[in-house]
Amino acid sequence: MTTDHETKLDRRRQKAESAKEAVDAALQRISALDDRLAANDEQAREHETALRGARDEMTRRKKALKASAKQRDQLRTNREKAEKAAAKAQDRAQGAEQRYDQAVLAEMVRREKERDRAAADSRPWKGGAATDQKAGKKKGPKADRSGDGVPTIEPAPQRPAIGAETATRTAAQTTADRAAL
Repeated sequence: MTTDHETKLDRRRQKAESAKEAVDAALQRISALDDRLAANDEQAREHETALRGARDEMTRRKKALKASAKQRDQLRTNREKAEKAAAKAQDRAQGAEQRYDQAVLAEMVRREKERDRAAADSRPWKGGAATDQKAGKKKGPKADRSGDGVPTIEPAPQRPAIGAETATRTAAQTTADRAAL
């Protein structure tokens, strides 16, 4: 009987041990699940924190984009104003250059007229009876009546160097052409 009893006892002990092992295994699974839940909660908090950071970053980026667009519009406006100012300055410079060209041309014409008149006044009289049709008087050299009744004639001015008149006319024409542009 003892064997029967021992065998029952052994069986019950084995069942108790296996039940205890099953409880330990279940508790280990519960503990592992608790650990996984805690890790999952921690990961969720990290994700929420990262999401808040990403939202904040997105908000900052949106603001930066908006500021950049505003700055771009302002820069474009400033560029257009600068282009207009540059065009005005260029027009003023061109106008000043044209006025300068005209002044140079006028000065050259004035000098040339003076030189021509001086040359015409000092040319020796070649004789002949050319009459002034308006006044009916004889043309002749300017006479200096110094009391002796003999007209004196001033010497002719020196002629400019060969090609100087052509160079002057060419320069005047070039200036006039520039002024016409």
